[in-house]
Amino acid sequence: MTDLGPVLRVTVLLTILAAPSAGQIPVAAPNNQRTAAGTLIDGELRIELEAIEAAWYPRGENGVRIVTPLFAEVGRTPTAPGPLLRAVAGTPVRVTVHNRLTRAIRVGGLQDRKPGAGANNRPAFVAEDPLDIPAGESRTSRFTPEHAVSSFYYGRTVPEPGAGGPPPVGPGLREGVFMGAFVIDAPAALAHPDERILMLTRWGSPDEPGSLGPSWKVMVNGRSWPHTERIELAVGDTAHWRVINASLVDHPMHLHGFYFTVDATGDTQADTVFAPADRRLAVTEMMEEFSSLRLRWVPERPGNWLFHCHLVRHMGELQRFQIERSATGESADHMDMMAGLITGISVRPGPHGESADPPPSRRIDLWTGSRPGVYDGAPELGFVVQQGAVPAPDSTRVPGSPLVLTRGEPTEIVIHNRLGFPLSVHWHGLELRSLYDGVGHWSGPPGLPRPPVAPNDSQRVIIEPVRAGTFFYHTHGEPGHELTQGLYGAFLVVEPGAPWDPVTDRVFMLGARGATIDAPPAVNGRSRPPTERFEPGRSYRLRFAHISADEFKRVRLLRDGTPVAWRRLAKDGADLPPATQVDAAAELSIGVGEAHDVSWRPDAAGVYVLEVTTEYYPSRGGSTVQRVAFAVGDVSDADVRIALTGTALSLVELTAAERARYVGAYRGAGPDGAELLLSVWEQRDGLVATLAPAGRPDGAAEYLIPLGEHRFARGERDQGLVRVADADQRIRFIAEGESMTGVELSNAGDASARLERTQLTPSADQLRRYAGTYRVPNVPVDFIADVRDGVLHFAAGGPAEALIPISPTRFRAAPGTQGLPADLIVQFVLQEDAVELVLDVGDETLSGRRAGGD
Repeated sequence: MTDLGPVLRVTVLLTILAAPSAGQIPVAAPNNQRTAAGTLIDGELRIELEAIEAAWYPRGENGVRIVTPLFAEVGRTPTAPGPLLRAVAGTPVRVTVHNRLTRAIRVGGLQDRKPGAGANNRPAFVAEDPLDIPAGESRTSRFTPEHAVSSFYYGRTVPEPGAGGPPPVGPGLREGVFMGAFVIDAPAALAHPDERILMLTRWGSPDEPGSLGPSWKVMVNGRSWPHTERIELAVGDTAHWRVINASLVDHPMHLHGFYFTVDATGDTQADTVFAPADRRLAVTEMMEEFSSLRLRWVPERPGNWLFHCHLVRHMGELQRFQIERSATGESADHMDMMAGLITGISVRPGPHGESADPPPSRRIDLWTGSRPGVYDGAPELGFVVQQGAVPAPDSTRVPGSPLVLTRGEPTEIVIHNRLGFPLSVHWHGLELRSLYDGVGHWSGPPGLPRPPVAPNDSQRVIIEPVRAGTFFYHTHGEPGHELTQGLYGAFLVVEPGAPWDPVTDRVFMLGARGATIDAPPAVNGRSRPPTERFEPGRSYRLRFAHISADEFKRVRLLRDGTPVAWRRLAKDGADLPPATQVDAAAELSIGVGEAHDVSWRPDAAGVYVLEVTTEYYPSRGGSTVQRVAFAVGDVSDADVRIALTGTALSLVELTAAERARYVGAYRGAGPDGAELLLSVWEQRDGLVATLAPAGRPDGAAEYLIPLGEHRFARGERDQGLVRVADADQRIRFIAEGESMTGVELSNAGDASARLERTQLTPSADQLRRYAGTYRVPNVPVDFIADVRDGVLHFAAGGPAEALIPISPTRFRAAPGTQGLPADLIVQFVLQEDAVELVLDVGDETLSGRRAGGD
């Protein structure tokens, strides 16, 4: 996942757009992208579009009705998304847009694409030469495309006069299907006549609870599963797909049961077509925002299959609308637990039908287990392979027991479900029969899907691996947080006669650990992974598999803070093309559902660090860094500690519940008699504090470095490393039972001040100084702070939310707030002639001045 620029990040996190009103309006049809708009006249492609208001039914004709602006060809039914604009490079194009809405619109993307990035990590076409069209008027764009591209065009309604704010730039989320696909083909490489286009879009509104937290609604070609179009194929067909991500969020797109060949990728500004020798295989491809993918694959086995985003937020029950969830409640049908960005595929058998299962030469019994009360009352779940006696019901292993099969050896795996709910187990990345793919009520022959494994029942699968590589298995479509509670594991396939050696062949399952959304990240099931030991001069295979719910991971292998070199070997269990198996910097970005194999040979002894950075789903924001020590040769524990933490101090790890005990304000006399105020709050999974004279603005925040026994040092933390600001200064919290009643400040062991816990309540005069409208450069929304009933409220393009003070000048959203990111810190910096607003969102900081400089 690429770093989101400040403008885009805050727009995605904070902007809420108003819903349009309903009336007697036409009904939009889903757009299957099979027919291009326009007519070729005298060598020029002429397209007549109109922007109209229409009713859109993303969840089927009997589902939720959304009134939204859409594009339509003049005289034809409006579609969601809008008409496909497709031409061959070198063909003159004329597009006329008639605005039938009652508000002015801005239309972007009706021009040629020239390779190159625009501002703020967005493609240049997003803000380049838009058409501004008043209500009731028309405008025309003429251009001759020169470059092949898979992209999109979009429309935005413009705020009413006097509403304030700059004209909109880029697609709008409330108007998420007010756009259409834009494809230019190279003359010498025209697309296959049966090519399918899948356009990914996103929609959200404050009228729909849960749109910002925890998830927006995402669709493919204007529909949400199970109402998406089914793709019908036959065994032996060649499927050609073009996927366009116009949704302003990343999607790891996963195909069940088969590999696809990546023919081309793009950034919606230009396409890069790979030479045949450089085209790789994949089962999951990370599609960043503003990206495209051209792939092809051949269905070799009949049955039902899926192509979907692997983020649980984008393909799970949260994609159903709130009114649907309220009406149906919990359902035992796994199909009700799936929605959103999913495309169903039905493959007809070939003339000879499907081959029978080969007789298995091995049997593996895989038992579920549940250990109560591990996650704040919720159980830890896991898969355990039977070794002798049946494992006890509370036996768990996270990740689950690794399954090691041999290429070409048929193996029977029997799943024993001892949990209290039906269980589906998906064999991720493996080429197998649809019957065994593991999506309850879907996998299997069309019309005869296989149900999930019922509680206290068993189910068998037969797997005959056709290739050696790194795969994994995991629960699929469960109703809660069963994945992060532990229902996943590694699945390795080795060559005949080459057994798995866990000493030279290391597996790193990247996931999360907990029973909540945005559960803390884990490496091999541990939030603080143990040290890995290696020998200098020996070659190792490192296998990385990412199976968290919604996060994005970056992996680096460092020595003294600098990436070392390793060689990439395979992606998703398939060997990479030989030309790409080269030594390179030890860095990887891994989307959910992806696996990478690399080879590493440490030449010198010392402590190397595997750095795993987890970026959370955008509605939460922020990131967390985990560091795993790779100790090569003879190194001391002190060397390991310094490499992992950046300091020789013996640090302790605090849980979220333990950190919460220290949060608050503490007031008392300092060494010189002046009154001091210590403010402590949680930020970025740590404790942060300011210490300043009471009644004055607090200064820079410092990280509290936990040393144990309620003692802390003051310092900084960056990328998992800490730096002590002053080794002699300490803060010791005074505990009475489970509560902290005060703190003692000391310098070189001598007490210098004692502060008592107090209630932090800014005065009415202080709050009034912060009130006003603030503008952040390049962010197309105003930020408004106002005081109501003695409480500071904050609005970011939508309804105002209450803020609670965490220091005299810093605030955060009140508990339970859905409209602001959980990690947002709002700070006001008082200057002589102005007030500056500073927004801290995760690891990014934005700032702007109060309008008018007052």
